[in-house]
Amino acid sequence: TEYQPAVGGVVVGLLAVWVPQIQYGADHETLVGILSANNTESLPLIFGAKLVATGVCAGAGLVGGLFAPSLFLGAMLGNEVGGALQQVSHLNFLTDID
Repeated sequence: TEYQPAVGGVVVGLLAVWVPQIQYGADHETLVGILSANNTESLPLIFGAKLVATGVCAGAGLVGGLFAPSLFLGAMLGNEVGGALQQVSHLNFLTDID
């Protein structure tokens, strides 16, 4: 319908008020800032919110593409998987990303 983009924009805007990190792109500085902030408890929240926002945008027909959000989500997921592997195996899979 003609209201789909407006509803999608409102939903993503409200989500961005709650989790502002979903607004950022997939550039190196943004990812380094989020992943090195030592806030591991909020990383799954940011991942989930970005995933929902990407799905809402794509479903509402908003332009912007899926490539950059997929890079962002891949970096977040890779960081979480690496952290989980490090805890399970006691090996250092994660290195300094700076």
